Amino acid sequence: MLPNYYVTNVVEAYDPQTDTWSTMSPMPTSRSQMGIAVADGKIYVIGGYAQGYLSNRLEVYDPQTDTWSVRSSMPSSRDFLGAAAVAGKIYAIGGG
Repeated sequence: MLPNYYVTNVVEAYDPQTDTWSTMSPMPTSRSQMGIAVADGKIYVIGGYAQGYLSNRLEVYDPQTDTWSVRSSMPSSRDFLGAAAVAGKIYAIGGG
């Protein structure tokens, strides 16, 4: 049984020019301990711990439109993973 970690779907954006925070559209899945990578101006949120289970979900945030989309899930569910974007691909590495 996994520990009862706190999860959230809150997304906030910081503007260093105005020193202000804005609340953005929430993630479709509340979670913590996920991997995150940035590619082509979008933020990719991968896996993590989601309300009592390890997740394999991939959700993509577009800051230009403040919208989320769900993409293909990873073959394995995991949290605490590393993520990197290189040469047009996103890599999910390690985790538990």
